[in-house]
Amino acid sequence: MTTENTQTPKSGASRYIGALAVAAVAGLIAMVLCYGVYDGYMDHGEPIVAAAAFKMLDGAQVYRALDGPNFVSNVYGPYLYLVNGLFLAVFGGSSWGGKISGLCAILLVVLVIWRTHRGAASGLSVLLMCGFAALFVPFSIWNRPDPFLILLTALSVFIARERVSMPRWLLWALMGVAGGMACGLKIYGPLFILPAAMYVILRHKSLAALFVMGAVGIATVMLPFALPMFDLGNYLMWFKVVASKPDAGDMATRALRYGVFFLFPAGLLFAQRASVLRSVRSVATDPQAVYAFLTIFGAGLCVVLASKPGAGMYYLLPFAPLAIDMLIRTADAVHPERKKLVLVVAGVMAAVLLVTAVPVQKRYYRALDWTRTTGIKEDLHAILRDNPGKTIQMAVGSTIGGYHNTLQKTELVYAGQPYTVDFGIMIETSYLGIGLSPSLIETFSACAMDVWLVPKDEPPLTMRGYYGNFITTENLRDAFLKAYEKTGTTAYYDLWTCRKN
Repeated sequence: MTTENTQTPKSGASRYIGALAVAAVAGLIAMVLCYGVYDGYMDHGEPIVAAAAFKMLDGAQVYRALDGPNFVSNVYGPYLYLVNGLFLAVFGGSSWGGKISGLCAILLVVLVIWRTHRGAASGLSVLLMCGFAALFVPFSIWNRPDPFLILLTALSVFIARERVSMPRWLLWALMGVAGGMACGLKIYGPLFILPAAMYVILRHKSLAALFVMGAVGIATVMLPFALPMFDLGNYLMWFKVVASKPDAGDMATRALRYGVFFLFPAGLLFAQRASVLRSVRSVATDPQAVYAFLTIFGAGLCVVLASKPGAGMYYLLPFAPLAIDMLIRTADAVHPERKKLVLVVAGVMAAVLLVTAVPVQKRYYRALDWTRTTGIKEDLHAILRDNPGKTIQMAVGSTIGGYHNTLQKTELVYAGQPYTVDFGIMIETSYLGIGLSPSLIETFSACAMDVWLVPKDEPPLTMRGYYGNFITTENLRDAFLKAYEKTGTTAYYDLWTCRKN
C-alpha cells in the first residue's frame, strides 16, 4: 500500500509554527471547556437536539408526523441523535451531557488533521483548523451536525492519504461508511465526502471501489431506520418542508465572502494540476484535479443552501479539512523553489483566520450569560420540587428575549418531564405556512399537560419568531387560554396550570 509523502524540512520556522499550533490548540480547548460547563445554550436548536436524543433513550419516536398530537420532529438525520444519545447515556441528562458530543468532535478533528499531515505541514494544518474553529464558533462546537460533518470530512482525507496500511477493499468500505454517516447527519452530507472518495476511485483506477463505497454508504444510511425510534416516512416528509424555503440574498453574499477560505485552496490546486497536465482529458481523469473540482462544486452548492433563511455561512465549514489538505498538496506538487511560497500563503491564510476570529471570540465569551443561566437552572429545579407529581413543559411568551429563557427546557426533560411540543420548531414551520393539527390543539384543550411555564410577565403563545411572523395559531392560543390559568410566578417564569386541577 502506498502512502503520500508530505515531509518538509525542519527549520526554525517549522518550530515556530509548531509553537503557535500548540497555543492555538490550548485556546481551542479553553473555548470548548468553557462552553461545556456553561449551563445554557448559544443556539435554540441545541436543546431541541438534546431533548429529542434524551427521550430517544427511552424508546421515544424521533420523527413524528406533522398531523399528530406531538410537535417535536426535526430535519436532522438519525446519526445526530444516536451520537448525542450515546453521550447522554454515558454522562447522564445534564447540560454537559447534552453538549459534550460536539465539543469532543472538534477536538478529534484537530487530532485527525495532525495525524494526516507530516513535518512542518502538521503544525500548519493544525493552526489552520484551529483558525476555522475559532472563526466559526459556536457552529464548530455545538451539538448539531456541523462538528460531526467536519470530523467525517477530516477522516475521509485521512483515508484518502492512506496513512494506515490496510486492504484496499477495507479502505473503500470505510470511505463508504463516512459518506453514509454524513448523509445520516444531513441529507446533503455526502457532498463533503465525495471529493476524497472520487480521489481514491481515480487513484486506484477501480470501478469496484465505486461499487463498494456506494453499497456500504447506502447500507450505512439505512441502518438506523431499522430501529423503532426512527420512522423513515416521517423523516423524508421533512424535506418537502425544507425545499419550500426561499433564498435570502444577504445570506448568500455572506456565505460567498467566507467561501473564499474554502474555494481558494481548491482553486489553487486545480490551477496547479491544469498547468501541469495541459489537456482537458488529462485533467478530467487526474485524481487531484477532480478532488479540487468536486470541492469547488460542492462548496458552490452549499452557498446556495446557506442562502436559505435560518441557514448561514457555517454550512461551508465541513470543507475546512479539504481546504487544508489542498494547500498542503499544492505545496508538495509545485517546484521546490515555489514550495516555500505556497507554505507562506498557507501561513498567511492561518493568520487571517486567527486575526479575524479575535472579535468573534470576544463576542462568544461576552454572550455567555453565566448569572442568568445559573439562575434559570435553579429556578427550574425549584419549580420541579414545588410541583411533585405534575407534568410540566415549557411554552413561549411574547418576546424573543423571553424565548431565550426557555432554551433550558432540557432541565425539565432530564428530570423526566414530557417532551411533546417544541415551540422552537414552530418558528420554522409557521414561517413555511405549515398549520398545526387538530389533534395537537386538542391536547391543549384537554389539559394533557398539568403546567406550562411561560416567560415571566409575558402573554402566552403570542411571540413572533426570527422571521417576523406569529409562530402559533389563534386556535391554539384560544385553546390554551380556555384550558389554563396563571397560578404563580417565579424569578423567570409564570406558571399556567390546568383549570380542571
